[in-house]
Amino acid sequence: MKKGKVFTNSQIKDYLAKEYKHFNNQIIDLDKKFLIENEKNNYEGVELRKRQHTFGYSLEDLELILHPMAEDAKEATGSMGDDTPLAVLSDKYRPLYHYFRQNFSQVTNPPIDSLRENKVMSLKTRFGNLGNILDFSNLTEENIYVLNSPILSNSQFEKFINYFGSNYKIFDCTFYSDETLENALNRLKKRN
Repeated sequence: MKKGKVFTNSQIKDYLAKEYKHFNNQIIDLDKKFLIENEKNNYEGVELRKRQHTFGYSLEDLELILHPMAEDAKEATGSMGDDTPLAVLSDKYRPLYHYFRQNFSQVTNPPIDSLRENKVMSLKTRFGNLGNILDFSNLTEENIYVLNSPILSNSQFEKFINYFGSNYKIFDCTFYSDETLENALNRLKKRN
């Protein structure tokens, strides 16, 4: 409409392909840049159990889920569904991220799985100037960084810090046991 012209299907596709190529050249795949080294678990005994508890692993998880996976290299089998009470209603310790988890389609559909359903689901994480990728008039020359997963290994984290030089910030997201989550988030925002 702006150009007062009617474009054919192939002209539109050619235009979009050319603009997308420019956008695609800005993407830096950090996983290809920094290969993951085999990291060994440095925790044993009490320290390992403390960390497992912090991340919400129960004895049941270790025996019924992780043990078969480690021993047989197979996923543990079980019935579909989740009879675990919501974190807010549970009388047992639940990690913070359980309060933000949502249950959906747990009986009729298989779970969303980025490994087995990689054609339709991805954990790729993009950061940088994302903007609207279809607004070609507003593209900047800033790079867009991509990771295959939002979770970094320790060696990846160290490599990324070295790669970005002084162009990064680390925020300590821990909060005191007598502090509310809202106060902790407000304190974190003030540090920014």
